[in-house]
Amino acid sequence: MRCHLWCKGLVLFLFVFCLVSGELLAPERRILLEFKTSVFDPSGILSSWDLSKNPNHCSWHGVSCNSRSQVISINIAGGGCCEGNFTPSCSPSSKLLPFYGFGFRRRACSRGKLVGYLSPLIGKLTELRVLSLAFNDIGGEIPLELWGLEKLEQLDLEGNSFTAKLPDEIVGLRNLRVLNLGFNALEGEIPGSLSKFVDLEVLNLAENKLKGSIPDYFGSFYYLKGLHLSNNQLNGPILDFFGSNCRYLEHLDLSGNFLVGHIPGSLGNCRQLRTLVLFSNMLDGVIPNELGQLHKLEVLDVARNNLSGFIPTELGDCVRLSILVLSNLFDPFLSGQNSNEELSFRLPHSNTDEYNSFQGSIPMGITTLPKLKVLWALRTNLEGKLPSNWGGCENLEIINLAQNHFVGGVFGVFNGCKKLSHLDLSLNRLTGELDKQLRVPCMTLFDISGNLMSGSIPRFNYCACPGILSSSFELLQPHDLPSAYLSFFTCKTRLETILPFQGLKAVLIHNFGGNNFSGSLPWLPIAPARLVKQIEYAFLAGGNNLTGSFPESLFVNCNKLHGMIANVSNNRLSGHIPSRIGAICRSLKFLDVSKNQIEGVVPQSFRDLKSLVLLDLSGNKLRGLVPKGLNQLKNLKHLSLGSNNLSGAIPSSFGRFCSLVSVRTFIKFNSCTIR
Repeated sequence: MRCHLWCKGLVLFLFVFCLVSGELLAPERRILLEFKTSVFDPSGILSSWDLSKNPNHCSWHGVSCNSRSQVISINIAGGGCCEGNFTPSCSPSSKLLPFYGFGFRRRACSRGKLVGYLSPLIGKLTELRVLSLAFNDIGGEIPLELWGLEKLEQLDLEGNSFTAKLPDEIVGLRNLRVLNLGFNALEGEIPGSLSKFVDLEVLNLAENKLKGSIPDYFGSFYYLKGLHLSNNQLNGPILDFFGSNCRYLEHLDLSGNFLVGHIPGSLGNCRQLRTLVLFSNMLDGVIPNELGQLHKLEVLDVARNNLSGFIPTELGDCVRLSILVLSNLFDPFLSGQNSNEELSFRLPHSNTDEYNSFQGSIPMGITTLPKLKVLWALRTNLEGKLPSNWGGCENLEIINLAQNHFVGGVFGVFNGCKKLSHLDLSLNRLTGELDKQLRVPCMTLFDISGNLMSGSIPRFNYCACPGILSSSFELLQPHDLPSAYLSFFTCKTRLETILPFQGLKAVLIHNFGGNNFSGSLPWLPIAPARLVKQIEYAFLAGGNNLTGSFPESLFVNCNKLHGMIANVSNNRLSGHIPSRIGAICRSLKFLDVSKNQIEGVVPQSFRDLKSLVLLDLSGNKLRGLVPKGLNQLKNLKHLSLGSNNLSGAIPSSFGRFCSLVSVRTFIKFNSCTIR
């Protein structure tokens, strides 16, 4: 009897408990459903949020609960945040910020985006610890109710469309560790209300419209590991407080603002610092010697400022440094687009806001850093002998020292750099010959143009080549800033070239133009492993003293490529244009052999070059008739046959040549007539 009464009591208790619990949890379900109704969900990301199909809200997509079924986490990152999806295309309209999405690894990611506004009822989820709605399209103001959540530890709204100002008063968020509001449209100054977040570890306000100076109280964030304020409208100096309380600071990104004054030497006290990104400001003075104390530093970017003085030898003590950017003519905050229609043997060097001007050369301690991957220091007024000691250079992939005043030779300097894929030494005063041991056939870009080099263009020796860093960002990982820089420079080099590359193919450029090279033309200096349909290749050797017959061997591997560009203008080449050029090089897009001594007739097979964009045969000794069928080349935009000995009538079909943009000096110095 007693047992029977006890069992009945237990059943009644459980019934009442479940009834009360259900009533307590019903508001949380309603809050989640209210949020669902406040957004447009074209991809069905929240399709599991349906009481008729699944009343257990704790099992809904992106929702996590505690043992009492109270919501503690909402994590619904939109499309574009996943490592697998983070593949910004190498196109003029794409964002190419090297740090985009850096530092935040996304484990939960959707294939679409939520569109709408954030319901203020979220502020009633009193046990909420994580709210992550990154990379969606949620806009409007951030509800004030959100700032009252007492237990919230992570607020991650990166990559949305939130507007208005941050609140001047905040009553909650006492346990906040991560505040990630980057890539929105927030306005105004950074308010003093954020000073209460004393346990903050990550603060990301990058890519907004914030103004004013960097608050002093940032120096009181003792546990801060990452501070990202890039691409705002912040002004004033970088104060010394950054170096007074930075025991845990690993990432500091202040790029793309209007900061003035010197780089504080006190930053050398931030011994855990791994990335220091200060490009695109108005900083002056020198690079502080104290930065050499940052033995864990991996990335240092001070480009696009007004720095001067010598590059400190102490940077050679940054033994983990892999990326060093001292200048950059590519604006990381603008999409790359080139409107220049002129096509020449040189790669373009855009005139953008780069005012860094250093003294002397690059210290040997830097060139021998064991983990160095990227050294980018073009047009920085560096002078003296080109550094010859690059240590083991086993990790070195990109060197750009173009547009400086270096002298000396390159013979034997870079032979041991087996991973070197990008070497730009153009527009210096380098002399001597090229070493055939230089691994040019494996390089994505080799540019020695605009120097005083002599001798022949050798037939380079090489072994196996490393993989190609694709211009389509295939190797880009958003949380890996060194890899992002590699992809950024590879892609921007491709975008800024005036050569007619198209699509997302990988691009190889070997530029020997504007020197004193002599002798005959070599075989193409490209490794067999690079002869694939995913490659577009440019061989540029115009403006030298090359002699001998125009070789058919230059084109024998052309059909293995997706596209080929050849510029051998302004030399002393003779002989005939290969009669079979239309058959052996169908992927030819650009051929400039102007201002040579080439004889014979214009081959009829030119009409088979369906990919041809530019053809310049001017300034030679060509004779005979203008070939018929050139009007069938639908992609041809630039045609120049002037200053030859051509005769006969211009084909009447040229009147239907709709694709041409320019026909330069077509009749001049020929004997052609117009029908």
